[in-house]
Amino acid sequence: MSHADDYFQEVGAIARLIDRAQIERMVDGLAEVRAAQGRLFVLGVGGGAGNAGHAVNDFRKLCGIEAYALGPPPAKWSIPIVRKGRIKDGEQTSKTGGNCNQATAG
Repeated sequence: MSHADDYFQEVGAIARLIDRAQIERMVDGLAEVRAAQGRLFVLGVGGGAGNAGHAVNDFRKLCGIEAYALGPPPAKWSIPIVRKGRIKDGEQTSKTGGNCNQATAG
């Protein structure tokens, strides 16, 4: 069997484990929020903050639900990095110590 066949067989197996009744309950809850002209608050931490922002955009534009992503503004995310010395002398460095301000053409 090819890698693609293995992959899609696994995807199918995982999809069959998803509780469809739970999905329907979540959809019903979201429909109630929209019908009541309520608000939806989505919280994401770390990488999930980006996902929360994208989800809010979808709920607003596609579902017509007033939605908000909770979390710190992006400017606050850099504060701990600066305090830990990852940015020195006005030059941003990567975890490996490379200069992120340099660009290479390939």
